[in-house]
Amino acid sequence: MKKYILISVIIILFTVNLYSDESIINNIFFNDFKKIGIYVSDNLIYSTFFLSTSIITTLTLINNDKFLMDKIQSQRTDFNDKFFDFINYGGDAVYIMAFNSLFFLFSEKEKRTGKNLIECLAVNGIISYGLKSILGRKRPSQTENPKVFDFFKLSDNSMPSGHTLVAFTCAEVLNDSYGIWYLTYPLATLVGYARIYKNSHWVSDVFAGALLGVVLTRIILDRKENLQLTIKVNANFAMPFIKYNF
Repeated sequence: MKKYILISVIIILFTVNLYSDESIINNIFFNDFKKIGIYVSDNLIYSTFFLSTSIITTLTLINNDKFLMDKIQSQRTDFNDKFFDFINYGGDAVYIMAFNSLFFLFSEKEKRTGKNLIECLAVNGIISYGLKSILGRKRPSQTENPKVFDFFKLSDNSMPSGHTLVAFTCAEVLNDSYGIWYLTYPLATLVGYARIYKNSHWVSDVFAGALLGVVLTRIILDRKENLQLTIKVNANFAMPFIKYNF
């Protein structure tokens, strides 16, 4: 019941905030998706290498998901259960939006941060849900086989991790405004670990959620100069390198 009351309050605050700045609606449903498309098309070679590297890393993790999950599950204790139950709230969009509404009570910088977080969470959430529906991956609580995918199924699917995406989106928005990556990123990482610990996601789901949260948020906030992909070439090989500037 408390959660539904909280949701109602958030919807009211969210509606008020939207009408206070109509541009945020256009950004969420039009401009941001256009910006992402333009960035990919303008950096097609880099985007292709980045996507390829991400897919290879994800597939490698998928092949090791069961082993990694068993290792993490072996660390269960009563204290860890309570600790990660609490940490899990850090990726719950309902509580994040409640926290975000406080930004609108302060200065213009805080209001801009609040609007950025609403915008990034909305766009990233739409993309994340689309991928979940396309991939249809089963959660570890549903199967012990990490390679079970039921494609194009609208359900509570596993990949990417929505909680992790929310946590890293929030981490990057706060870092963008205040430069506190050394606080926000470790906290977001804990949220990702909590999702694995609670048997809600595979490690590869968490990796995908974190990657999408950071990269999409960087592009939306037009901070793409901080995310660089370069290619080193010598006589023997060509290797893509990802460089991230906080």
